[in-house]
Parts: sequence; C-alpha cells; structure tokens
Amino acid sequence: MKTKFLAASLVFLLLFSVSCGSGDGGYGDYGDSGDSGQAPDKDNDSAKPDSGDSGAAADSDATDTAQEQDEDAVDPGEPDEDEAEIPDEGPVDEPGSCFDILACINNCPEGDTGCVSGCYNIGNDAGQENYRAWRNCYNAACGEFESWNLECSSENCPDETELCDLEAAMKSKVEYPAPYGSLKIAAEYNAMIYDLPNDEGDEALVLLESYAKGKISTKDIGKGTTLSFVHNYASGGVEWIEVFQAPFSKSTMTIGTPGVMLRFRKDKIAVGEAQLGIGLDGDALLIVVDIDKNYNIKCYHAFGAGSVNVEKLNIVWNTPGGDLKLSSGDIELFSPRNVPELGGDARAVLGVEACQLIK
Repeated sequence: MKTKFLAASLVFLLLFSVSCGSGDGGYGDYGDSGDSGQAPDKDNDSAKPDSGDSGAAADSDATDTAQEQDEDAVDPGEPDEDEAEIPDEGPVDEPGSCFDILACINNCPEGDTGCVSGCYNIGNDAGQENYRAWRNCYNAACGEFESWNLECSSENCPDETELCDLEAAMKSKVEYPAPYGSLKIAAEYNAMIYDLPNDEGDEALVLLESYAKGKISTKDIGKGTTLSFVHNYASGGVEWIEVFQAPFSKSTMTIGTPGVMLRFRKDKIAVGEAQLGIGLDGDALLIVVDIDKNYNIKCYHAFGAGSVNVEKLNIVWNTPGGDLKLSSGDIELFSPRNVPELGGDARAVLGVEACQLIK
C-alpha cells in the first residue's frame, strides 16, 4: 500500500537522506562495532573436492602466522642478560591446516559444494595435502557412510585421522553459520526521495511495506510495519541509487534495525539481471546492517550473494517520479565473520566489522 506523508512528517526521512548522502557521513561510512557469540554446528561431508582439481591452492600471501615476532624480541635460544637460555617453543602453527579445512566443511550446508571448495581453498599447502590424504583413505575405507564416521576413520586411517584431528573437527562450531540467512526481493516504486530536504510543502512517496523478506539467523526480515523508499546519494565520488528498508514505528516516527540496503551504481544500473557481489565496490550490492541514532552504519550483519532482476527502470537523478521494479529468487546472506569463498573471517578483506551474532 502506497502512502503519502506530508513533508512535516518526513523531516526525519529527509534528514536521514542528508546524513547518508554526503561522502563525509551517513551510512556511506563504515562503522567498527560488533561482537561474537555461539551458534550450533551441523555435521556434514557432502561433495568433498577431488584431488588435483578441487580448487586453487591457497595463496602463500593469504596466510599469516598466528603470532608475529616483534623486531626487538630476543631470538629463541639466545642468552639473556643473566646468560640463561630462553627455551625454543617450536614453530607457531599457521592457519589453513587439515583440521581447519575439516572444521570449515563440517559447518557447510548439506550439498553446498561451493562451500566445501571454499573450505578447501583456505588450506595452506600442507593442510591441503594432509586433507587429500585423509579424504582418499577415508573414501576408500568408509565411503558407505552418509556422514563422517569417526570409528571407521580411526580404525582404517589412524595416522591421517589423528593428523587432521577429525574428532575435534566433527565437534567444531562456528559463531556465524554460512549462509547466515536468505531473503527475496519484490518491489515496485514510482518515486525517489531527495537527498536534500525541501521547505515548500512537497510530498514524498514512500511505501509502508517491505521490499525484502526473509530471515537472517533466527530473525525475520520484512515482517511487521516496515518503511521502504528509493533515494539517490553520492559517496566516495560514486553516485548510487539505493533502495532502503527498515522497521518503522508510526507512534514515534522513527526507524529501527536491522536495515536492508540494495545499492546500484547510477552509471551501471540497467534493465536485466544485476549480480550482487560480496563487498562494497561492486556495481550492485545488498547489505543488512545496524544503524545508530544518527543513521550511520554501526556494523554489518550480512552481505547478499546472488542476483536481482531490474524489470522496470525510469529514474531521473535528483527528480521525483519515475519507475523502478525489482524481483529476485533466494539471495543468500553471509556474515563478514564467515564468508567461505573469502577464507572464512573476511572482516579485514571487506573493511567492515560484523554485528553481534543474532541468536
């Protein structure tokens, strides 16, 4: 149902557009709050990659030591001022071991071969080699089992099972499952909200209904009273058309969280299928975020992966009116804390911080 609000009632919306429209502030800037939690795991071993062609080996630059040695630190074994020997504690384990691969696969959704391949690719050279050795032995001896069988693996592949620590991997849990949820898009708009407020009594057309519906973790998206609208803004030298959605309180005329933001580059949007990439620099992206009282992004719940169909497009920059019609199938959501194709925790790669786990 389309509802017109008088300009006086839309002051908070227009101020919101101002705050997010400039390159100096608003939700074009990226916050750094967030926390972690716990989520149940899911045992699974579907579609393990074949040896040799199971995905590219991990980039040697992609794995860092778990602990960097300070340049001024004393080398192990070098005597200190009292001539005492500092014990050599041995090498520090690097991420990407066979256990890391198995623990990641253990949390993949059943039948998600892309997730499995992504887990394999987080392994370093030794981790991938050890994983292949265990997998080949396990498949030959225990292939009749639908899911991992620790007893069969330990009996028939004792060395490989111990080296990969299969028992611990089967008990592993991730804080942020992958995918973290999904949603679908269905929307049609014939108005755009200005970045700048007006004082001439103009009216803006918004929808008191959601354009994105689904679930992120255990939380429903797009249920209840929801406000959505299309607006334009510029950030970082890039002009965007964005479809915004958030819970809305009629009594207080305020928006809540989480908000859903579907963004298109102004010079790239066109009728047809638009691919959603996980990141902030694509031609189209979908993010689920928390915003603070000043409407700045506080943290990121998820990025959407999939595609959106632009069925109708007739928008003039900084001009109300026009048409925008969108639809999609299931769009998977991934927390920045667990993007398998980016090696798991992708906060540093994406340059964002994850919101607290939704339990």
